[in-house]
Amino acid sequence: MILRLAYRSLLARALTVGMTILAIALSVALFLGVEKVRTGARASFADTISGTDLIVGARSGSVQLLLYSVFRIGNATNNVT
Repeated sequence: MILRLAYRSLLARALTVGMTILAIALSVALFLGVEKVRTGARASFADTISGTDLIVGARSGSVQLLLYSVFRIGNATNNVT
């Protein structure tokens, strides 16, 4: 009896139910996509930095030295003589 009533209620609100299911499916897909990108970026960073034991350079910003020496991003401001 109650299942039949619930089924008829769902049929009466078919558009709302369909849109709700679509929104839930879209949000789950978006969450899984973002999680996949996050884990991929983390793994890529770990693979890139794994071969580096020590970074030695002139006095400058430590982040700038790391980015230039490991990832070749940015400029080397101070050179060691």
